[in-house]
Amino acid sequence: MRFAAQQRKLTSGSILDQHLNPVRTHGGYLAPGTATVNPGLVILKTILITGGAGFIGSTTVRTFLATGAVRVVNVDKLTYAGNLDSLEDVAGSPDYAFEPVDICDGQALRRVFERHRPSAAVHLAAESHVDRSI
Repeated sequence: MRFAAQQRKLTSGSILDQHLNPVRTHGGYLAPGTATVNPGLVILKTILITGGAGFIGSTTVRTFLATGAVRVVNVDKLTYAGNLDSLEDVAGSPDYAFEPVDICDGQALRRVFERHRPSAAVHLAAESHVDRSI
């Protein structure tokens, strides 16, 4: 699934403004490392989140998408801890993509990185029960 939205006018006051370290431009905000197309418009950064269907991961996915400043790629194997129902409210967003990939599968993960070219990755995938992590 490719992202439909490529450019967007950004406004101040979003949840992650300080974490994205925005720089003021003509009529909008420009996160460092993004390229301006027109004054006030930016090309959205892509954040890859592993374990995005888990409890913490799904909250992180929704929080990033709420900024309107990034696209999110959710990589999750959907084991016992993953639940896509928790992401129903963002599933139709043009700034969201889900990739059902095991992060231990290097070739599949490489394809995800080549397809989406993320600017950053947030690694939240984990087996949280002790008996499953040994």
